[in-house]
Amino acid sequence: MDSPGILSTSGGSGNITVATAGYYKLTINTTALTYTLTSIPSPSTNYTSISMIGTASGDWSTDVDLQKNHI
Repeated sequence: MDSPGILSTSGGSGNITVATAGYYKLTINTTALTYTLTSIPSPSTNYTSISMIGTASGDWSTDVDLQKNHI
């Protein structure tokens, strides 16, 4: 099931939350300022860290480590 949402450029849009714990694919449309969360199966590989690279993180030669939110 897809869960749509709206983003804001005001800096006050808050966190993106999910109702059920699990794994999700996050798709963001920066033109429409929307996002969709799609539930996906548990991965067969577990990663200890992930990062983001590209224009959203500065450029294609610099990656930014993401932090897990331990709730």
